[in-house]
Amino acid sequence: MRKVFLWMAVLFLLLGSRVLGGGWICQSQGNCLQKVDFVDTLRGWAIGQNGTIIHTEDGGKNWSLQSSGAWSWFTGICFVDSLKGWVVGEGGTILHTRNGGERWEKQKSGTSHWLNGVTFKDTSNGWVVGDYELILHTTDGGSSWTTQMSGESYRHLNDIAFADSLNGWAVGYDDWGGDNWTYGIAYHTMDGGQSWEDASDAFYPIASFLSVVTFVDSLNGWALGGWVDGGMGTMVFHTSNGGENWEVQNEFGLLIDDLTFTDVQNGWMAGYIWDWYYSGIIFHTSNSGTTWNQQILVDEDYDTYLVGICFPDSNNGWAVGDNGRITHTDNGGKKWDTQNGGLNGLLRLHDVSFLDQENGWIVGHCTHGSNPPGIIHSCDGGQNWMVQLTGNG
Repeated sequence: MRKVFLWMAVLFLLLGSRVLGGGWICQSQGNCLQKVDFVDTLRGWAIGQNGTIIHTEDGGKNWSLQSSGAWSWFTGICFVDSLKGWVVGEGGTILHTRNGGERWEKQKSGTSHWLNGVTFKDTSNGWVVGDYELILHTTDGGSSWTTQMSGESYRHLNDIAFADSLNGWAVGYDDWGGDNWTYGIAYHTMDGGQSWEDASDAFYPIASFLSVVTFVDSLNGWALGGWVDGGMGTMVFHTSNGGENWEVQNEFGLLIDDLTFTDVQNGWMAGYIWDWYYSGIIFHTSNSGTTWNQQILVDEDYDTYLVGICFPDSNNGWAVGDNGRITHTDNGGKKWDTQNGGLNGLLRLHDVSFLDQENGWIVGHCTHGSNPPGIIHSCDGGQNWMVQLTGNG
């Protein structure tokens, strides 16, 4: 089984609902979903286990199953507009729709390896990353896919991002030594993906894995990695020259699950630290990551992981985590307020995404009974939330 780092949201969706209190509605089903993607405030898709693809046209109030024609576990999704999208996953599966998911067609990937992520610059040019150091590329919207790179069975790619139209990065890990010894790997393209060069030396031997990579412009990017000794720690890497050089900006003796930047200067990270319980923590930088200042520590007598963070602008941000915790700021993190809608202890939250100051979604799962999971939506800046779930009922 490939090692998928727990930076990905895991959830379930379904048909049928029940009121949990505080204005929350929980609909439950049975299939595990891992990714959600919205092209605007109304239209979105979620993907997951057993070939599940679901779609909403009303901001998540209602979800309907779309027939994928596959039985694979889907792990990556990318829509470039309301009609054209791609889904990737287990067994080398790539699916494409031209009509918003009314019909999904299988595209020939030429591989049976697990595919972990997909990104498109436009409707024609896209890339897929996966296990066995696999990078696939298309210039015709997926009608044909070519292998740009493929290698060892113990090298796997988790994430891919482009700084501009030419420069891109793919990151992951090498587990040649088994679970007791892994190290981070990275590949870089300077010609729009026509060729990729091994850039792992920039992170070796100090990172045991690389899980996230992001760029705010053609020069400035950040990556998250784990300590090489296997301890509970995270390193933040930064480049200010488009990846020509990467440096370790900071090391933390805690787990950082997510980071986001609104501009070159301002960024936020969410994670958790162990002190009898896991306590959620948020850091902010105003100097491109040179220093990080703690903004909040969620100290309760139970686990309060913070695993997802999103800032649609420099003032408004949300962080989510265990026990239904939703934490919001409207002043760049100077003050954080809890928005848990009376769901405390009933929902474990994994990831959050806001399109603007009003419209946002969170993914997670309930922590009672059979752990039914959910997609949560707010259309008023987090003052009120509704849990939206679906599955294969």
